[in-house]
Amino acid sequence: MDDPATTLRELLQQQRPRTASLGWPATLRARVARHAATRRARGERWAAISRSLGVNRTTVRSWVEALDEALDEAPTVGAMVPVIVGEPPAVLAPPPATEPTVDAKVVLVSPRGFRLEGLSVSAAVSALERLG
Repeated sequence: MDDPATTLRELLQQQRPRTASLGWPATLRARVARHAATRRARGERWAAISRSLGVNRTTVRSWVEALDEALDEAPTVGAMVPVIVGEPPAVLAPPPATEPTVDAKVVLVSPRGFRLEGLSVSAAVSALERLG
């Protein structure tokens, strides 16, 4: 079985971007970063890691740092909490509109010129609907 560094080196050579502005594929960068981070945790130097991969030391280091930052920003799993499933609460309808308690006198003038005085609010609305 091949050494992981050799496999990654071959992948890096195959997928090398034509120009620096195109950049390396994100999945390959992440794979290399995980490999390099593991080796670095074992105490290997950046120079040895980068030499085995065939990539600049600064590049490999920046990929590992980007991976660390991405892991730091990843959402963490919270504690489990009990959930009780039940019927949703009933939606309360607004109370029905009531007539004003004050004996209000409404004067209604329809678009056709009919004038009605002394009506309650509901009677005025009803009359306006009928008269148009």
